[in-house]
Amino acid sequence: LFAVVISLLAAGRAEAAGFALREQSTSAQGNAFAGATSGAEDPSYMFFNPAALGRLDGFAAEIQGSHLSPHSKLKSSSGTTAAGTPITGPDSANDIANDNWVGAGYLMLPVGDRVRLGLGVTSPFGLQTTYSDDWVGRYDAQESKLETVNLNPTIAVRVTNWLSVGAGFQAQHAY
Repeated sequence: LFAVVISLLAAGRAEAAGFALREQSTSAQGNAFAGATSGAEDPSYMFFNPAALGRLDGFAAEIQGSHLSPHSKLKSSSGTTAAGTPITGPDSANDIANDNWVGAGYLMLPVGDRVRLGLGVTSPFGLQTTYSDDWVGRYDAQESKLETVNLNPTIAVRVTNWLSVGAGFQAQHAY
């Protein structure tokens, strides 16, 4: 127990969200995602909370897109061969992340007064980094690319005028 507590206290922070995309809802993005799990401005909120559909009325369809222009700078790197010989080449780069577009689409179909069916098609992970062919880490990577397509069927029921419950399933394909 002591070892577990010490290792938790000594652990550094993890920064592994470089390929995570939050651009699933332009409405929530406009609010800096404040209240994204409790809001219900449009069908895109089903990505964060399926029960949000229970607070909406009528048929709704939404298509949205965001332009991503990340800037990732390689400040310093080094590399050696298995024999310990230094690998030569540029050890820094100004911008290794590529600009891209990410889209999302949502449908909501009312079934009676209190039931809503929804379908979201999104890309919650993706992006691409590219290094020059002669950089010092060229034997480790020159290009990293991740694209995903996420299908999210949902159902929401407005139990009372102030309470909605919902459930969803997410199927994701990454390539």
